[in-house]
Amino acid sequence: MKAMVSVVLLVLSFSVLGQEAAVSKKVETDPGNEEKVEASPAVQDKLVVSASEIDRMLSIKGIKSKQELMSTAFSSNRSLALASFGFSLTILLGGAIFVVVNHGRLDKLVDSYSKKLEGIEETEMRLKKKVDELDEHKSVHMAFGDLLTSQGLIARLSSVMINLTASCDEASKKEMNHDVSGDLKMIHERIYEMCREIHEVGSQALMKLQTARRELKSVRSSTVATGELETHICIELARIHTLNALAYKRLWGISSSETDLLKATDEIKSAEQEAKKCENESLLAKVKYNYACYLNLSGNQSRAEHLLREACELESRYVNKAKTDPDLKRLVLCGEG
Repeated sequence: MKAMVSVVLLVLSFSVLGQEAAVSKKVETDPGNEEKVEASPAVQDKLVVSASEIDRMLSIKGIKSKQELMSTAFSSNRSLALASFGFSLTILLGGAIFVVVNHGRLDKLVDSYSKKLEGIEETEMRLKKKVDELDEHKSVHMAFGDLLTSQGLIARLSSVMINLTASCDEASKKEMNHDVSGDLKMIHERIYEMCREIHEVGSQALMKLQTARRELKSVRSSTVATGELETHICIELARIHTLNALAYKRLWGISSSETDLLKATDEIKSAEQEAKKCENESLLAKVKYNYACYLNLSGNQSRAEHLLREACELESRYVNKAKTDPDLKRLVLCGEG
């Protein structure tokens, strides 16, 4: 800081001296450079009179010649320049002294504002963290809302499935009795309509659960618990895929279309994948059992047998059920071998 002040003073000093030299150069005249101007006699007479008048006034002032007049003017200009320089130098020296004296205070003031700025930045970071946490809590609440909506749709699916099963049993009895009246056709139409409703509602529930899963994936904070909610989403997804698979299997029972049986197998496979994620043995055993049924119906008996054994290991109640299940004919039962 001191060095900077010194440089400023030196620059100003040279500037003032340069101005002084310029003034002195203007005041000095070179007789050799004077231009001759011819005037008329009348003008010359007037100039003579003016010159005489100027000489008279100068004598009154005590100035005897033009050289003395020029010297007096130069001295006045020089005094004015020196006075201006002295005034400027005084102001600069005062400013320099003020800066030197208050240098420590300025440093303290800068340090104080730096600490305040750091505090503001820390506060901003904390607020940003809080906002992120609030956004994550919002995502969790939205995911929970989607889960509740999907559960309502699944309850509706379950109700339709009960009616669908009853209609299928009724159709089976009429077919066994060789009853091909109009009532059987109406039952089949009702079955088709209920299967269509199951798939439509199931699609809505799947979309809700997939949206809930995406919302949970956006949550990265360790302070927000999402594990239990993710488990419930997996369970509901497995239930939806199981219901969709059963609906396609019911359609296959009427149409005997391999496409319907293939769709049922794909749906139950998706259900198995979701059931494995939620670590629910009861649900996983049920899904594996149904998966074994669909694979056996499609002719993949080796894979069906393997899945049936896994289901029986998870829950032994499927051992006796498999022995009387018509969908598991020609399989080696769990309790044998």
